[in-house]
Amino acid sequence: MKFPLGAMTLGDVLDRALKLMLGRLPLFLGINALMWSPLLVFNLILPFMLRGIGGAAEAAGVIGALLLLLFCGIFLVPLANAASLTVAINEYLDRPTDFNSAIQTGFRHLPSLIGTAFLTSLITTVGYLMCLAPGLYFAATYFITSQIVVAESKAMMPAMSRSSQLVTGHRWRALGLFIIVSIITQVLSMIVVLPLAKFLPAQEVVMTDRGFNVLHHPLNAALQNIMTFPIQVVFGAYMSICATLFYLDLRIRKEGLDLQIAAEQMKAEGGGS
Repeated sequence: MKFPLGAMTLGDVLDRALKLMLGRLPLFLGINALMWSPLLVFNLILPFMLRGIGGAAEAAGVIGALLLLLFCGIFLVPLANAASLTVAINEYLDRPTDFNSAIQTGFRHLPSLIGTAFLTSLITTVGYLMCLAPGLYFAATYFITSQIVVAESKAMMPAMSRSSQLVTGHRWRALGLFIIVSIITQVLSMIVVLPLAKFLPAQEVVMTDRGFNVLHHPLNAALQNIMTFPIQVVFGAYMSICATLFYLDLRIRKEGLDLQIAAEQMKAEGGGS
């Protein structure tokens, strides 16, 4: 899939990311659905596990859910992000890749991705706790660290430093891009969740002779998870693609990446003729 090389506005990033994702939708969905499927399966069975169960059994179920969430957050999410951005970079530069090579690239950079994700999340969270503004500043500063780890094969600290360098002067654009995609994701999720919560609530508070009681509806909870899962998968991939195109845009603006790519393409065409 070919796109014109050159600097991009935020509108260009959003538009081209959408076209790129739709152009390779089965691949992006496959990568992200595979990585998130263990968490979906557990979320589907957890309401049934907890129904009518108390004490140690319920505590064990909750601990199991938290451990699986931690596993997905530490290993699967960075891997899916790395594979998605690998596909995005190669597609944007008209170098198509497949599922296996994308996953292999993710595994190759997984230790640095895990370290980077943990440290940037910790710094950003501390920033949010101190005040909203520092958290937003750090979120924008380290917005493209994963892209740098994969595209430039940098370790954790060099990638964070490089992200800060590239984003300098463009933090408002990075923050705006993150907020726009996040709002779209939340709005679509609410469009799906609110009607389900009204007509198929996961739990209800009812009045009994002994006071208020919470009734759990595990089947309804499972249906809500099934309906919202595709939105999470699609927009998880979309956010990764947007951040990747933003990374390429910054390198084009600051380092003339488009000229380097054009020169490489001309050289390759000349060598093949």
